[in-house]
Amino acid sequence: MRFFTLLIVLIFTLFACQSNSSSGWVLDAAQIEATDSVVAVSVKPTQHLVPAEAQNAASKSKGSIHQPSKIKRQVPFPQLLESAQRFMADADLGDSLYFETGTEVHIPLAAFLLANGKVATGKVQLYFDEWHTLKDIFLSGIPMHYTENGEEGALSSAGMYEIYAQQNGKDLRVNPQAPIVVQVASRRKEGDFMNLDFNPSTQEWKRKSKAADPFPKVQMSTFTHGFLKEVNYHYVVHIEKEAGRPKQANLTFEKWNINRRATYKNELSPIRNYKFQVDDHDFTGLQNQLFELTGDSSGLETGAFRMDDLEFTKEGKVVMWYKNAECTLSVKPIKNQGLTEVFYPNFLRNYKKSMPYYYRAAYMPCYSYQGKEYIGDPITKVWDYVLRPFFIDGFGFKNIDKFVQSPTFAKVIPYIQGLQEYGAATYYLFDLDNKVIFTPSAASIFVNQGVRYTLIAMENEKVFVADSILIGGQIKAGEIVPIEFVPKPVPSLMTLLEQAEARVKP
Repeated sequence: MRFFTLLIVLIFTLFACQSNSSSGWVLDAAQIEATDSVVAVSVKPTQHLVPAEAQNAASKSKGSIHQPSKIKRQVPFPQLLESAQRFMADADLGDSLYFETGTEVHIPLAAFLLANGKVATGKVQLYFDEWHTLKDIFLSGIPMHYTENGEEGALSSAGMYEIYAQQNGKDLRVNPQAPIVVQVASRRKEGDFMNLDFNPSTQEWKRKSKAADPFPKVQMSTFTHGFLKEVNYHYVVHIEKEAGRPKQANLTFEKWNINRRATYKNELSPIRNYKFQVDDHDFTGLQNQLFELTGDSSGLETGAFRMDDLEFTKEGKVVMWYKNAECTLSVKPIKNQGLTEVFYPNFLRNYKKSMPYYYRAAYMPCYSYQGKEYIGDPITKVWDYVLRPFFIDGFGFKNIDKFVQSPTFAKVIPYIQGLQEYGAATYYLFDLDNKVIFTPSAASIFVNQGVRYTLIAMENEKVFVADSILIGGQIKAGEIVPIEFVPKPVPSLMTLLEQAEARVKP
């Protein structure tokens, strides 16, 4: 292939997929970057916003726990607590919320009931907050202790949220005939979770049912495999026998357009609408030459040979390239196609040659996200998430999690220099392997063998940390192990929790 074409190939590397909507738009992966912040925007059910749009469309504020919450929390750092978000939903039409964490809230019409049982109409104020990471759960102060079959332990969450609705300052109820569906985003892909509700009267979690199986937040597009072979080529040359003249070879050229927005489509231009007759080859000879050029044996069956590049000359020839090979054919428009004598000159003037950008198959897949088709790998946070559907039968705190029994292998005795009174601190034991937080007392801090822990002690404004606790085989069951703590300022503690969370594998 000529140098200019090869240069373009080296400069540009475009990957493509087809949108599933003729009026849809396509964004590249960099435009859907998600962050740890919880930001959402209310949109109509027919609309879909990617996280980058949601981030620009709404913001969150820090403050006290919002008024509708009926749960008693022991918040370790009230100054870091972020208020729940408030949204105006349309009760008459239904609404959808797409959160930057990946969680989705889908509200059908007539989803809210007044206290008298009548369907609420008009605008409804919706309160929503969610927690995913150990750091989020720790800062929220939400109680996670749980008892199962007489065994004490805690809940390991795959996604937790709080949802309430009000109208004119009065609480609304859920319409059982039109349930709200919360698609909880989670990096937990295990299948042994359960759904729980928090009972505000008893301040305890109530087990409801087995959690729904997760499904990918970002799904591989059906176009990825269906178009992978086609993506490499800008042109398809169709060869066929002319009726009544079995040896005569006719060609039809199909042009594909790949643009910088990474869509690709069949371009129905004059090159596609008309047939050309080959002067210097009969059918068999042309078929053999195209096969020799491309090495594509499927073309012998289908009559379609894919080319990297195509150029028509004013002398009535077509030059075709495939990788570094080329061939030239003498062609002219077939008669009786309604073409005038000036068709070919006009065609040559209007024909816009499109240089290919690459040869190889697309290594980055097409994928489907919120009903749209995209190209390339989305960022890890979105790619790794799965969705767990939760059908709302009542407002309040909801949790998708599993029970983890309190550790019992070895007892830990905290050694904290500067602690005013032994046992006066509040302890948080982070189990990084099972992704759960225990709240033991100073007299009952136990750990298990081979499990990674971070232990935090708090007394008034003082914070002490014992990080990277790992009890190995040299410790015997029931043995007492001294653990030394170091003081940590709150900013350093937040950094440590983020680092600990990074060590938690999905």
